[in-house]
Amino acid sequence: EGRPPPAIASDIARACPAGGLIARVEAHASGHVNFFADATALARKTVESALLEGYCSADVGHGQRVTVEHTSVNPNKALHIGHMRNVIVGDAVARILEATNHEVCTLNYVDDSGLQVANLMIGFSDLGFAESPDSGQKFDAYCGDTVYVGAMGRIDADEGLRRKAAETLARIEQGGTDEARQAEALTRRVLDAQLETCWRVGARYDCLNFESHILRSGMWGEIFSLLKESGAVRLETAGKNAGCWTVPGAEDGDDDKVLVRSDGTATYMAKDIPYAAWKLGLVDDPFGYVPHATAQPGRELRCTALGGGRGLEGRFSSPRVITVIDSRQSRLQSIIASLLDRFFGVGEGRYVHLAYESVTLSAETASGLGLQTGGKPVQMSGRRGLYVSADSVLDSLAARAMEETSRRNAGATGAELRPIAEQIAVGALRYEMVRQDLDRAVTFDLARSLSLEGDTAAYLQYAHARAVRVLERAGAGHGEADYGALGGQHERALVMAIGSLGAALRGAASSLSPKTLARYAHGLAVEFNSFYEHVRVTDGEGGAGATAARVALVRAFCATLEGTAGILGIPMPGRMFFYYNGTKKWLVRVTDGGQLHTHLGVIEHREAIGKRYGSRLVTNKDRYVYLLRPTTHDHIMKLQHGTQIVYPKDLGYIAARAGLAAGQTVVEIGTGSGALTIFAASIVGPGGHVHSFDVDEGFMKIAEKNIARAGMTDLATLTKADLKEAKRVPVTGADLVIIDLGDPWTVLPQARRMLRDSGALFAVCPTVNQLERLVAELVQNEFTDIECSEHILRPIAAREGKTRHAFQPIGHTAYLCHARKAHFGRARAVAWCGG
Repeated sequence: EGRPPPAIASDIARACPAGGLIARVEAHASGHVNFFADATALARKTVESALLEGYCSADVGHGQRVTVEHTSVNPNKALHIGHMRNVIVGDAVARILEATNHEVCTLNYVDDSGLQVANLMIGFSDLGFAESPDSGQKFDAYCGDTVYVGAMGRIDADEGLRRKAAETLARIEQGGTDEARQAEALTRRVLDAQLETCWRVGARYDCLNFESHILRSGMWGEIFSLLKESGAVRLETAGKNAGCWTVPGAEDGDDDKVLVRSDGTATYMAKDIPYAAWKLGLVDDPFGYVPHATAQPGRELRCTALGGGRGLEGRFSSPRVITVIDSRQSRLQSIIASLLDRFFGVGEGRYVHLAYESVTLSAETASGLGLQTGGKPVQMSGRRGLYVSADSVLDSLAARAMEETSRRNAGATGAELRPIAEQIAVGALRYEMVRQDLDRAVTFDLARSLSLEGDTAAYLQYAHARAVRVLERAGAGHGEADYGALGGQHERALVMAIGSLGAALRGAASSLSPKTLARYAHGLAVEFNSFYEHVRVTDGEGGAGATAARVALVRAFCATLEGTAGILGIPMPGRMFFYYNGTKKWLVRVTDGGQLHTHLGVIEHREAIGKRYGSRLVTNKDRYVYLLRPTTHDHIMKLQHGTQIVYPKDLGYIAARAGLAAGQTVVEIGTGSGALTIFAASIVGPGGHVHSFDVDEGFMKIAEKNIARAGMTDLATLTKADLKEAKRVPVTGADLVIIDLGDPWTVLPQARRMLRDSGALFAVCPTVNQLERLVAELVQNEFTDIECSEHILRPIAAREGKTRHAFQPIGHTAYLCHARKAHFGRARAVAWCGG
C-alpha cells in the first residue's frame, strides 16, 4: 500500500517467470506489465490445436438446454427472400449454440389454422382453382403465386366470400370438422414443399409445432382464464373492437391488441402466449409426438400430435427460449414476455426475441428476376404477390455459378460441376443474410453476392480452394515441422487469425450474433490470401522443416475455415470455378528434358523447343496450351512476392504521367519484390538505368531473382541503404523518383536532391491518411503539379448476347501521388507551370 505503480509492476514481472507461450515478462515505467509471446511456441500450439478434432468449438453453455424457434412461415405460399433471413439467422444461431456446448432444440411453428389458410381453401373450393399446377411448378409457389393472390383479390371485393372465409376459419379451429381435415391435408402439402427449400439451404429442425394442436390442446383455455381472472385482458363493449377480448396498450398511444375476435376465433397473439409458456416448460406438455411424414435429411424430425398419436416421447421445452421473428413483431413479443413474467415469474433473458430487419432486392436483381420496380429496391409482400421465391433466387445463383464453372472447366461433366454450383449458391445466400447486423436491412444483389472481391461467401470459398490446391501440390511426408520458420509477417498474422477463433465463437454465442462469426471468417480468409500472395509454401526455402511448418499452417487454416463456415452453414467446395480458368498461364524457362505439370496434364519442354511463338502444344491428357512470348506484364504478375506489388494498372499510369522514356534515369526507394523495378527497366532500356534502394535484405534477394528472371539485371542496380538519414545522395539528375514506403514523406528531402529540375516524383500509399500527410509535406518541400489518384481495373467478359462485368475485378491496391520538383519564389523560364 502506498507503493508507486512501477515498483509494483516490477514485483509482478519478477513473480511471473517466462515459459510455455511466454518468452519474457517486463515491467514498464508507466506501471504496466508487458508479456511477450514466444512466437515459435505460439505457432506450434496454434497450428497443432487447430488440427485437433473439436478446435472449432467452445464451452460457453456448459450443457445448458436452449430452445430456438425460427422459420414459422404461413403454409399458404413459397418462402420468399425475406423469409430466408429468418431461416438462415435462426439456423446459424442454433449452430453457434451447438458449437458452444448448448443442448439445442430447434422448432418450426406452423400456423395451419389462421385466416390465410381459410382464404386459400376458399380459392380451391369456391373459386375454381385447380388442385395442382399444370406445369412442374412447386405446390407452395402455385398456392402463393396463383391461388392465394387470386383468391384475395376476389375475397376483398365480396362480402359473401369474406363471411364464408370467417366461417371456415371457425370450423378449422373447432377441429373434427371436414374443414379442419381439409386444412390439415392442404397445409401439410404446402409445408412439405416449404421444407424442401429450408433443407436446401441446410436448415434442420427437431420438431414441427402445429398451431391447430395448440388451440385444441386446452392450453389456450387455461391461459385465457388466467388472463381474464387477473384483469390482464378486457372485453371491449364499444368502438372498433366491440365484442373482442384485448390486451390494453402499455403506454398512451399504443393500440390495444386483440386476443379473441368478436366471433370467438383467436388471433395469432392468443396462440403465441400458450406456445411461449409451453416452450419454457411452464405448462404441462399436452402433446404426443410422431415422425414427420417426409424424412428430413440427416436428422430425425418429429411433429406434435393429439389424441391417439402419442407414439414417441418428446422433450422440446427449455429454461431459455430464443424466438427469431422480424422486428415488426417487437411489441407483440414484448407483451408476451411481460405476461410470462407477470404470471410465471419468467425473468429477463429467459424469453429472448431475436429481431431482425427486412430484406429487399436490389433494383438490378429484381429486374433480372422479373419484377419491375422503377429502378428501386423492392420489399417482399406475399399478400400483394410482390415477391421472389427463395427457390428462384437459389436457382439463379446456381445457374450463374454453373455457367462460369462449365465455361472454365471444359473437360468436367455436369454431374461433377452441379454440386459445386449449388454449394456456391447456398453459400452466397447464407452469407448475405448473416454478414450484417440484425438491426440493419439487407439489400440482396445476385451479382455482388457471387463476387470474388469483398465481403462475400465466394471470397471465403475461393481462399479455401486456393489452400486445398496448395495442399494437393504439397503432398505428404515433409518430416518434422520447424515452427520457428513461421516468424515472417504474413505467417504470424495467419497464426494469430487462426488462434482468434475461440474469442469470436464465444462472442457470437453470448451476443447471439452470426455476424461476429462471419466477420471472423472473412478476416481469416483475408489473412490467408495475403499469406498466399507473399509466401511460397513448397519452394523448399528454409529447408524441409520450414516447408513442413508452412504446409501445416495451410492445413490449420483449411480446418479452421471449414469449421467456422460449417457453423454458419456455408459449404466449402474443394474446387472453385474462379480457380481453374481459361486465362491460366505458366511462366517457364524451357530446358531440354524438362516437364511442366499442370491440371491439364504434363507438357514436355522439348515439344516447345524450336517452335515459333503462338504454336499449340498438346499435353499427355490430350489438352492443349499455347506457346506465347512473355511480356513485362507476365513477368510482373508471375514474380515471387516478398511484399505487395505495384500492379500493371498503376504502372502504366506512372509511366505516362511521368513521361518515362528510353535513356532516362529512375530512382526507386523501396524495392519490394521488384515489380516496379522490372517495369521501369523495360522502358528506360540499355541507354538508361534504374537505381533501387531498400533496407530489407530478404526482400532484395527475392527482387534480384525476379529481375534476373525477367532479363533486366544489367538495367537495374540494387543497393541496401536507408536514405532517410542520408547526408549525401547516391544519385543526382534523376528523371523520376518512385517512393514505395509506409512513410514516404521521410525521404522527400533526399528525393528532391536526386531529381533534376521539374523531375517527376511518384509515391505509392496504401491508405488515405498517408496520402494526406504526404501532400502536406510535398508542399513544404517545394513540389508542385501534385495529383492523387486511384485506379480500378474492371475486366469485361464479352460474349455475344451475354457481355457483362467479369467476376474478378482488380480493385483498390494503392493510392498514387504524383508531383514535380519546383523552386518556390524563384524566377524561372518554363514551358509549363503547375499550380
